[in-house]
Amino acid sequence: MKLLLLGTAREKSTRIKHKMIRPFAESSLYQIYLSKFEAIVKTKHPFDNIGMAINRSEKTLWKLSRGTTVPIIERGRRSTQMRKRAEELYFLKDRKEDYVMWVNGCFPFLKLETIIKTAVFFKSNKNRIKSLTAVRKKYNWYWHLKTGRPINNKNPRCVSTQKSPPILETIHCFHIFDRKHLLKTNSYWNLKENDPYLYLFKNSIEFLDIDEELDFKVCEALWKRTK
Repeated sequence: MKLLLLGTAREKSTRIKHKMIRPFAESSLYQIYLSKFEAIVKTKHPFDNIGMAINRSEKTLWKLSRGTTVPIIERGRRSTQMRKRAEELYFLKDRKEDYVMWVNGCFPFLKLETIIKTAVFFKSNKNRIKSLTAVRKKYNWYWHLKTGRPINNKNPRCVSTQKSPPILETIHCFHIFDRKHLLKTNSYWNLKENDPYLYLFKNSIEFLDIDEELDFKVCEALWKRTK
């Protein structure tokens, strides 16, 4: 079983303008992302191949990638548009790896040790795990959007969030999936037992996701304070 470590980046974004290339604490999210992959290339790792997929027409990304030790996968212009995941990752049809570990570049605090540890776990348990995603416990009250009915805390006398039944939330820092399955079905998994396997992490700064403008500002301030 062969595993590809994959990164993807594009210059345009819908909620935060130029999120990956705009200044972020004297660097950029893309530079932090790429340096993380470079560090993995230089260390002992479980991946059969590593690649960062960018479009040559996106000149800033291409310029920032010059001289990198990370193999660059050239993606077409159509794959940088928001569309079906199988179309976005169409270039995987030319790959030979069986599985892909896609890492999200919007988690600047994500540790390379966490990436490697997860990949080792997946490869060691491949006989019982078909795919994998990272999750964390969330203690809160959740309600169905349309009906307003409670999802987890169905006891009106339970007024403590800590005593409410926790729900698992996907972190979206990375996913591991079958390459051919993604291309054929436009899905990561079948939502069956261990497909995906829910890899549980404790909540920490490592899993802060930059999804909106406020996230960007908060993470940038934290980065300056901790680095």
